[in-house]
Amino acid sequence: MFKSKYCIVVITFASKKEAISMAEKVIASKLAACVQLAEIQSHYQWQGECQQEKEFRLEMKTKQKLYKRVEVFILKEHSYDTPEILCIPIKKVSVSYSQWIEDVLN
Repeated sequence: MFKSKYCIVVITFASKKEAISMAEKVIASKLAACVQLAEIQSHYQWQGECQQEKEFRLEMKTKQKLYKRVEVFILKEHSYDTPEILCIPIKKVSVSYSQWIEDVLN
């Protein structure tokens, strides 16, 4: 079975301000090496109703071994009752990029 050393953690936010704040906090806390922010349109079910909202998605590049700390941090800081927190393993990464992640997160 494939065991990934790195992952991308995906989280969504209602406001750009909250997303930027989270990005700055995880970088400062050395929980992620890189965070990318994008405005998206989400369609979902919430409390029995179809919803459609503008949201802001963060993609954090980090180490698998930091995931639990990242998750706890997000749950503590996030304004949603049930925030989206996805951990996507990175199967392949260039040597130079993986070395950069190691340098940043050590």
